[in-house]
Amino acid sequence: MDNKLNENSKKIQSISTTTDVLNTTKEVKESNQLNENSEITTPETCRASIDGN
Repeated sequence: MDNKLNENSKKIQSISTTTDVLNTTKEVKESNQLNENSEITTPETCRASIDGN
């Protein structure tokens, strides 16, 4: 799971640095999958809150 997450992270980073506006359907799906994976692997208690606590 972590290797797949790292692979997707690299893909998304390269996409965001080359084209911030124009995304294909595939790129959007990869970004959504990365977001879903990070939500699964990052417990709520580890995330920073809006007020910084």
